[in-house]
Amino acid sequence: MANGTTHPPVMWAQRNDTVLLTIGVNDLQNEKYSINEKTLSFYGEDSTQKYSFDLQFFKEVTPQESKNRKTARGLFFVLKKKESGPYWPRLLEGTTRAAFIKTDFNRWKDESDSESDNELSDQDSSLQAMMQQMGGLGGGPGLSGGELPGMEVESCLDSFRYEEAAELCVKAVEREPDSVPLLEEAGPLLLELGHTDRALKFLKRAAELSPEEGHLKFLYLGQLASGEEAVRHLNTAISIMTRGREGAQGRKKKEVSDEDISRAYCSLAEVYLTDSCFSSAAEEKCQECCREAVGFAPTNPEAHQLLASCLLSRSRNQDAEESIRTSLSLWLPKEDGGVEGQGSENGGKEEREIPPYFSRVSCAKILMELQLYDEAYTVLERLLRDDDDVVLVWYLMGWLHVLTKDRDSAHFYLEQASKLVGKTECDDEQMMTHISELLSQHSSEEKKDGEEEKDSRAREETMDVS
Repeated sequence: MANGTTHPPVMWAQRNDTVLLTIGVNDLQNEKYSINEKTLSFYGEDSTQKYSFDLQFFKEVTPQESKNRKTARGLFFVLKKKESGPYWPRLLEGTTRAAFIKTDFNRWKDESDSESDNELSDQDSSLQAMMQQMGGLGGGPGLSGGELPGMEVESCLDSFRYEEAAELCVKAVEREPDSVPLLEEAGPLLLELGHTDRALKFLKRAAELSPEEGHLKFLYLGQLASGEEAVRHLNTAISIMTRGREGAQGRKKKEVSDEDISRAYCSLAEVYLTDSCFSSAAEEKCQECCREAVGFAPTNPEAHQLLASCLLSRSRNQDAEESIRTSLSLWLPKEDGGVEGQGSENGGKEEREIPPYFSRVSCAKILMELQLYDEAYTVLERLLRDDDDVVLVWYLMGWLHVLTKDRDSAHFYLEQASKLVGKTECDDEQMMTHISELLSQHSSEEKKDGEEEKDSRAREETMDVS
């Protein structure tokens, strides 16, 4: 780091073929940067501070195919990986963590969903990816000049004119209010832009007009709804997906993959675990959904993890342990203490898809409930390596050491959690109360131990004198 400078906050995410990196400096000025295959060097200023860093990447990138864009919030890079393939286990070379680099969970995607990122929108590439997936907002007879609204919308997104993009979607639908393609495309895009009410209206209208086709709108509706309504929408989506899959047999490319159907069943299982958990048949239906999810994609760790959670809720701990161990075997690297996995081999190295951050947090909770403390520690320790600013993970690590009667380690992790509570917008009152109670209990035990040790020494001295 150059003299008189500090590290700027850096957020990163990745896809199979790209690294997404944001340097978070508002009103960035006088910026300079250079990229080669293994390093990114940066210098920049704002009104009060100078910043710099030199990053050594975990693997090589291709500078000439990488792009960047300056935004109001800093500098955003899309770095092309030299070799597409499995996700990097970390951004930087070596195992030492850089405290100023955090995981960008808003941009992170499951490895199996990863796509190439050519979009440099500050609101994430998901908007353009959605446009590409949905085919773009189709033009209709009432549109002048023959220009597709989708092209105008993408232009707005490229230049960060989000409200204008949303208005274009609305106007396109107003011209053709019963156009199912427009409704199906505008709804999800408006949802991404934060216009939930209008998005919901468009998606519901599309569902009314086309109740037997187009599974995506029902998946969105299932995510926006709760309880029995969510169950109904997700079941409709799954029905359409399975019919489409059967109809696609023999084609070169399936429109719906087995993994897509597995994830849909996982979404449905989560509804039965949460919103509909008090219905009479919820536990059986949840387990049935998990079995279907595993059946369609046996290598989907989320499906096995949800099955473990479902079995645990039914007090079938032995079966739950088997399922969670299977889930771990599908993603936890052996060098991190994982079990023998089922990943493919490439040059002697395993290729494993790492579940999203908070899915792994849930995994740690299940492991702790099953008293698989060594495995839980491994998962939590890896989570802290990925991002050490999550209060919940520090708390869980502290509670884990309380359960294993390692009082000093428990105190360390709980102290870190308590410090983070004051720095972050944590609104989990129950967790914060428990942290305070555990720290207070530790202080009382320390005081008691001190008094007992003092009394013991006094007795020994008395005996020596006598």
